[in-house]
Amino acid sequence: MSITVAELVAMPHLGLEVVAGLAGLDREVGWAHVCELEDPQPWLEGGELLMTTGMAVPREPGRQAAYLERLAACGVAGLAISKDLCAPPLTPSFLRSAERLGFPVVTVSIEVPFVAIARIVVMANSDSSSRQLVRQIAVFDALRDSTALSDLPALFRRLEHVSGFELYLSSPAGLPLLPGVPGIPDDRRDLLGRPGDAPAHVPGGYIVSVPVDGKNAGYLLGLRTASAEPGGLGTLQHIATIAALQRATLERERESTAAKARNCWPSYWPGARPVSWPAGSMRCSARPLSSASP
Repeated sequence: MSITVAELVAMPHLGLEVVAGLAGLDREVGWAHVCELEDPQPWLEGGELLMTTGMAVPREPGRQAAYLERLAACGVAGLAISKDLCAPPLTPSFLRSAERLGFPVVTVSIEVPFVAIARIVVMANSDSSSRQLVRQIAVFDALRDSTALSDLPALFRRLEHVSGFELYLSSPAGLPLLPGVPGIPDDRRDLLGRPGDAPAHVPGGYIVSVPVDGKNAGYLLGLRTASAEPGGLGTLQHIATIAALQRATLERERESTAAKARNCWPSYWPGARPVSWPAGSMRCSARPLSSASP
């Protein structure tokens, strides 16, 4: 279990004061990250305490509320804003949104460097980070067994066990991506139409694309299981790489089978016919008919 926002606030030397979102103080903080962008979603994976001098916070009420909504949507644990630096006044709509979402907003004393907060988070979560690293290594260890690659359902059951996620794979159209691997559930099909720049964090887990030959072949959805501590977004991305390799292999095998079928049944040219071979033979051919042939 990671340190919570409440536990950080309870450390007087960090100088944190809660200004909104009291209901969310039990949110776990997996990492502390500085970002001064109004839209930081592409650089976040969820669970961060986002720290800003205030340059990232817009001045207009509508944009302020939208900024907070984006942070909440991508699973950020809370927002820490430096006092007396660059932050504009926090508007009532911003504070109401924080309360409605249960999203903690704290201020940081000017005397406390962000690195001090980040160091506390790293030290508190060192065991959790080590467990995530072990899970990522275990994902690739699952491939050492040569039989695993020939039994995709068994491979993905093992990947579920070592990753701490329930795994689902679908094409962008919602069709199965790999045989024997469950597709994305019906109540999550809306995720298939998400924009390409949408954050990976979704309620209960993450969703990532499965690229094959430069195109998006589908999506991998990982939902946290109640009985295990998941390995994080990095672990799921490693599994997506495995899924992409398996899908590419499957497509090559299908192309090879189709090519063999075309060779075994050539386009007829005048006087050509397929030749039958003994049972069990894999050879195919064709020969021209002579005028004397029956």
